[in-house]
Amino acid sequence: MEALVDVVKCEGKAAGRALPLWLVLGKDAEEDLRQSCVERLKNLDEWQDITRSTSVDDEASVVLI
Repeated sequence: MEALVDVVKCEGKAAGRALPLWLVLGKDAEEDLRQSCVERLKNLDEWQDITRSTSVDDEASVVLI
């Protein structure tokens, strides 16, 4: 609970740190999030060719009014 109070007040262990978009609390939550990130990166790598094939060239994205 002390860590949460420090984060809310930006004091103690949280002093001088930028607040995270998501605050992960607990070893199990950290491990789950890390595993999720590994899986997402693996998915990105696996589908990278298709993901990048849908990119629009900078010149083609210019709209003339």
